[in-house]
Amino acid sequence: MTIEEVNSCLPTMLRLSSEHYALIDRYLDELLIWNRKINLTAIRQKKICWQKHIIDSLLLGEFIDSDSHLLDIGSGAGLPSIPLKIYYPQLTVTSVDTVSKKIQFQKHCVRKLHLTDYQALSTRIENLNNQSKQRYPYITSRAFSSLSQFCQLSHDYLAQNGVLVAMKGADYKREIEEATDILSKLNIEIVTIHERILQPLDEKRAFIVLSKSNQLTEC
Repeated sequence: MTIEEVNSCLPTMLRLSSEHYALIDRYLDELLIWNRKINLTAIRQKKICWQKHIIDSLLLGEFIDSDSHLLDIGSGAGLPSIPLKIYYPQLTVTSVDTVSKKIQFQKHCVRKLHLTDYQALSTRIENLNNQSKQRYPYITSRAFSSLSQFCQLSHDYLAQNGVLVAMKGADYKREIEEATDILSKLNIEIVTIHERILQPLDEKRAFIVLSKSNQLTEC
C-alpha cells in the first residue's frame, strides 16, 4: 500500500508522516523475512499485512495517551506495540509474549529501527511480577485471548485510574456476555466501546475500554 492508501484508511489524527510510513514499511520487511524461518504471521503479502496488521494496530492510538506507558500482552510479532511505538515515539512500551523467538524478533526490530523505551520480555504474564512491580496506565491485547481471560490475567497490573483496552472483532458482543460474571468478580466495568470499520477490508473492530469499578465511583 502507498502512504496515500494507508492514510485514507486512518482517522485524521492518526495519519502517517513519510517517516512513520518508511519505518513501518521496514518493520514489515523484517517481519516477512523472519516469517520464512519462524511462524510470526499467516499472512505472506505486505499489502495484506498493512491492511490486517498495521492499520488495525494504529487504530488503538485513538484510545491511549501518546506519552504514557503501554503493556501489550501476548504481543507476538509486536502487534500492536511496534506500529504504535513508531507512531508515538514518546510512548513507553512493555511487550510480553511466551514465545522466545517472537520476542527475539521484536528485539531485533527495536535495534534495527532504533526504538527506545521499548522492553520486550519472554515470559508468561502471570510471572511478570517476578521481573517487575510496574503498574501500567494502559494494558492491551490483540487476538491473544478471550475478554474474560484478558481481564483475569491483566487486572493486577493496572495502575490507579488505568484502563484495559481489549481489541476485538465483529463477535465482541458474545465475548462481553460470556465475561459478565468474571468482570463482576474482578470488580471491572466496561467504560465504553468504540466500534470502527477496518478499511479497506470493511471489517468491524471493537475497542473495549474497561476500568476497575472503584475508580469509576471515585470519579
